[in-house]
Amino acid sequence: MNDKSHYYLFSYTFENGNGSMWVGLSSQKMSLSTLNGVTKSAEKSLPVGTKVCVTGATYLGHMTQEEFMDEDTQSS
Repeated sequence: MNDKSHYYLFSYTFENGNGSMWVGLSSQKMSLSTLNGVTKSAEKSLPVGTKVCVTGATYLGHMTQEEFMDEDTQSS
């Protein structure tokens, strides 16, 4: 897959702690729908009934998933 996405890291809090998750979006524009989707995804990974509050979003860049997941550092 060579399609590029706009990657974001979302941070969130919940009653007993903090968490984060990354998301690749087709557009750089973020919407309320995006934030609601992140909230629902985070809540699914926690015990039933846990409420999540998204506290921040950091833009990580426009790249392919392969570029995003690459842990190798390139040095010349």
